[in-house]
Amino acid sequence: MNNIVKEFNKISIDFLEQTSQIAGRKYLTKFRFITGINNMYAIDRFIKNVLPYKDYINARDEQFFLNTNVDNEFMDDIIWIKETYFTLDDTSKENVWNIVTALVLLAEERQKLMNKLEKTLPA
Repeated sequence: MNNIVKEFNKISIDFLEQTSQIAGRKYLTKFRFITGINNMYAIDRFIKNVLPYKDYINARDEQFFLNTNVDNEFMDDIIWIKETYFTLDDTSKENVWNIVTALVLLAEERQKLMNKLEKTLPA
């Protein structure tokens, strides 16, 4: 499970580094700070706040960037791309979808493992 968290954070950091020219480094700095304290924070917030919209993401439906209301300040910062998505060229948009899809897959994997773990614990 720890490998899932590490990969999720690595992809997120890579994405934030690649987009720092557009968004600035504050999101990257904030992400590194928070995940340095609690490496599971980002994936757990993603599961709670973004995974419910996975159908939009899997369909690559741009309504995801218009209609989702992420109820968490940190995740709003991380998915700042909602504000700039429509200014990107087609190649950049495709890259965003690829990254968000990868994050969804990792989040789903973590969620499955957590559900399996919960079933093994005594009530």
